[in-house]
This record gives sequence, C-alpha cells and structure tokens, in this order.
Amino acid sequence: EYENLTLLNNLATAYSHLELWNKAVNCYKKIVEKKPDNYQAWFNLGNIYSKLNKTEQAIECYNEVTKLKPQLHQVWFNLGNIYFKNEEPGLVWNVGRLRFMVDSSQRGLH
Repeated sequence: EYENLTLLNNLATAYSHLELWNKAVNCYKKIVEKKPDNYQAWFNLGNIYSKLNKTEQAIECYNEVTKLKPQLHQVWFNLGNIYFKNEEPGLVWNVGRLRFMVDSSQRGLH
C-alpha cells in the first residue's frame, strides 16, 4: 500500500512538471481516496485546480488541508489569493483573520 502511494505521488509530481494536469489530478485523487489524511496530496490537488481556474474544487481541497494541517501557511495564502482573484475582499479578510486565530490558539494567545 505504501509503495503504491509513493508511486502515485511520484507519478503525480512528474505529470505536474510535464503539465499533464488531468493525469496528475487522477493520481492525487487516488492518493486522497486511499489516504484521506494526506494533506500534501490535497494541497497539490488544490494547486492544480487553482492553476486550471477550477475555483470551487481548489477551495474544497484547500479546506481539507486547513483541517488536516492548519499551521501550513501556504494554504491560507492560496485561499486568500483565490478569494482576492475572484474579487471577494471580505473573504480575504476572513481568511486572514481565521489564520491569525489558528496561529493564536496554537500558541495559547487567544
């Protein structure tokens, strides 16, 4: 099982570098089906969807990452960027505020 996931991840990475987005998406989808707590696969899948302007799918993937690894700053940046590009400044502010709250709670600052 682990070897299969590693192979799928390596394939997805190679497909991404070659910009074979559909093949990369299929590999990452298989990874998260087999291991739903793989935040890196969710993150990479979100990145591809974002690159392909599939906003809703990208947001869904990034939201999974925020549940699994809320301290990953890049996912919050990517979410804010999507909302900014879609001219939803209120959501950008909320993402930033939520990110601060997550940071604060992890440090015991709330």
